[in-house]
Amino acid sequence: EIQKQEKKEQEKKQAKQKSEQQEKSENTSVKDTSQTTESDSMQQDSSVTTETPSSTQRKGRKRPVKINGIEYGSIAEAAQALGMKASAVSYRLKSDKHSDWYYLS
Repeated sequence: EIQKQEKKEQEKKQAKQKSEQQEKSENTSVKDTSQTTESDSMQQDSSVTTETPSSTQRKGRKRPVKINGIEYGSIAEAAQALGMKASAVSYRLKSDKHSDWYYLS
């Protein structure tokens, strides 16, 4: 039982590290793409875009979750740690069949 707890803590730590690495890589990619020239800016202004923002941009919040006794800072973090799609994690969080999957706030 102690080994199980240690394993869970290790998985949680790994998930946190992966999340931090992902955030760092996202931050650097945002910096790289934000550097535009004046002509790029004018082209962007003159064109109409119909892109929709991603779900994280729309909601702008991360809800912590607890899955099988392990806390994750967000659905994305949990999905990455568990090797699942975020939509599958979200579905299970809402499902009555998975009582050990729930939102913390």
